[in-house]
Formats: sequence, structure tokens, C-alpha cells
Amino acid sequence: MKIRVLILFFVLTLAFFVVGCGSMKDGYDGGYSEPVGYGIGDIEGGLAGKTTPPDGGVDSGELPDDGNQNKYVPGQITSCALFDKDYFDFWKSLITQNQENNQSGLFFKYYSSASFKTLKHLKITLNDKAYGSIQLINKVDEQKPVVVSSAVTDRNGVANLFYDSDANYVRVNYTKDGNATSQEFEYHGEEELNLSLDNPQANVSNKIDVLFVVDTTGSMGDEIRYLKAEIENVIEQVQLDNEQAIIRLGLIFYRDTCDAQETYLMRTFDFTTDIEAQKRNLMQQGASGGGDYEEAVATALEEAVNMEWSDQYATKLIVHVADAPSHKSDYGKWNNAVQTAASKGIRIITVASSGVNHLCEYLFRSQSLITDGCYVYITNDSGIGNSHLEATVQERPVVEFLNKALIRLINGYHTGEFAEPVYYGGQN
Repeated sequence: MKIRVLILFFVLTLAFFVVGCGSMKDGYDGGYSEPVGYGIGDIEGGLAGKTTPPDGGVDSGELPDDGNQNKYVPGQITSCALFDKDYFDFWKSLITQNQENNQSGLFFKYYSSASFKTLKHLKITLNDKAYGSIQLINKVDEQKPVVVSSAVTDRNGVANLFYDSDANYVRVNYTKDGNATSQEFEYHGEEELNLSLDNPQANVSNKIDVLFVVDTTGSMGDEIRYLKAEIENVIEQVQLDNEQAIIRLGLIFYRDTCDAQETYLMRTFDFTTDIEAQKRNLMQQGASGGGDYEEAVATALEEAVNMEWSDQYATKLIVHVADAPSHKSDYGKWNNAVQTAASKGIRIITVASSGVNHLCEYLFRSQSLITDGCYVYITNDSGIGNSHLEATVQERPVVEFLNKALIRLINGYHTGEFAEPVYYGGQN
């Protein structure tokens, strides 16, 4: 009897470690198993069993040569870039319920449960391409005005705000004759406002801050080598295209809380103009760890928005490369980080990799929308990596190589003029 009890205890103990977050990161005995059940039925994402592919698991030093280094060159991964602000009516249909036929949009239940709020859109254009930080305010109680949404104008003096609360004033903080000042305007629910400021300073700077925030958990292993080649090429080309600009590059690599002791929760490389050093830091990273579907997204983005960014006129971008959302318990922290990014004029370009489900799609598109960024999703056209979720759109954007997409987006945010996407040349 005692022997049976001991055997049962041993089996249960072994099962506990097998399903634990940290223990699932090795995965070399069975290869890489792609999670299944990517439906929209579970707000948590519902994916367990994520294991590390054979080419992952490296935590320091160069990735080992797998005999296929020549194939990891830029210009292979295919993607589509989506600006939901340009199709806001369609976006709204995804997050609402049609009262006439009682049909719910694809993201309706996520919208009602998650922190991100994007039901209403206000586009503000300032005269003379002015720089201004914008606050949409509810001043029903004059003693306790509430900031409903914040944004910063782009190179063309345009700001996009997203919210779902009542608001009745717009405050613009800007520079006039070298001094900080502000001006308030009544707001009556318009979707667009053209505001004239008194002698504002134009939004001009030749500084570019780019921070790559990359999920390096095991499930990223099917694409991590290709992605590193793409990112390295993006960095090099942005330098060439903006030779007179001061470019500062930062890196954050993150996993999940269960990886903190065995490998790391986050690796942060602060902004620097030493681009070559950052490229070396990038190439030393591999994929490992994780366990459940969700990762430490909120923690990484909180770190990202609180780094030492350049002055207010600089181009400030986060390129977030990931395949999974934050834990539901961290949605509030995630939302706060995104709102902070919007208030500082930091745009988030999200690169959605294989493994994204509809919940993750909603959350990633929301963070890019709120910060006036762009949602870029990797497609199956190249055949690289595991299966990719096609974004829910009215019309599929042009399929372009990922490196080309990121280059034109970064350059576009800096100059205010976005080049047209160039079709990658394969078959649709």
C-alpha cells in the first residue's frame, strides 16, 4: 500500500513540474509543438503547452550555427501594415453590438472586458504643423476636471485621440515665442477639429528614438532568427535614409515571470547612439522559456515608456514584436503604459508573429491605435514560421516584406510622409 502511495505521489509531482511555466521551456525531446485551439471563446487566450523549438533556448552569446545561416537574410518575412484610424468605422463595428440585428462584432466581448477604450475618435489638426500635446477633458465638475484622453501631434501637426467617455474641452499645450503656454477650446463631440494657435512652434526635430521590445519566449523560436535579420536590416537602412539625424536605439527583451530566476524576466539595453553595439546585443538573443500563452507584455511596456526618451520634438517609436498578450491580471498596467506612451508622443508599431489569436489581435491593434501607431501582422505568404492569423479587415493591405514595411513606417513617422507599400512579388 505504501509503495502505491509513493508511486502516486511521484506521478503527481512529476505532472506538476511538467505543466509548470518554467519546466515547459526546454522542449528538446519532442520538438516544437504549436498551440491549438486559437478560438475567440476564452478571454484569457486559453493556450497552454507552448514549448521551445529546437533552435531556441540560448540566453547569452551568439546563437549556435545550425548549418542554415545563409537562409537567415532580410527580405523574406512577409507582412501587412494596417492603420485602423483610417478605417475607424470598420474598427468600431468590430468592438460594438449592432442594435438592429443584435449581432456582435468580433472583438465586442473583449472590448467590454479589457481596459483599452477606443469607441470614439477625435482627429485634431493644428495650424502651421505645430507641435502640441493634446488633452481631451471632461470639465462638468470644474473642481475636478478629468483627462479623458491624451495625444501628441505628429510631423503634420495632427493628433488622433481615442476614448469612450464624455468630454467637453480640448486643451493644447504648446510653445509660443519660446515659452510654454496652453489654450483651451470647447468640444461638442465633433470627429474632427482644426484649431488655430497663436504663433506656435512647428513640430521639427532631427532626432529619432527607436526602441525594439521583443518577446523572446520559446514560442518565438520558429521566427526569431529571421526576425533578427529583418530588424538588423531595418536599423541599417534607417541610418542610411536619415544620415543627418541623431538616431538612438534601445532594446528590451522579455519573457514571463516564471523565467525570472532561471533565465530573465527582462533584458534592457538603454538608448544609445552606438548602433553597432546594439546590433551585437540583438544578435546574441535567442528564444526560450514561457510556458502558458500569456507573457510579461505589461511589464515590458511599462519599462519601455519610462525610459529616458529624447526631447518632446523627437520622433519616438516602440517596435513591439510579439506573439502573445499580457496576463489578464495585468491589463490595467498594460493600458496605463499605452496611455503614457500616447501622452508622450511615443507611437507603437506592433509586429504580430505566429501564435496570435483574436484576443491578442484585438489588444495589439488597440495599443497601436491609441498611440497613433501601426499594426503590422506577419503573413503566411513567405512560408516562414508557423501559421499566422490573418487580421480581420475590410480589404487586405498590400503584402510587403517586413523589413521594407518597418523602414517606410519609421521614415514616415520622422518625415511626415509615408511611402506607399511595395508588393513583395509573390502570389496573393
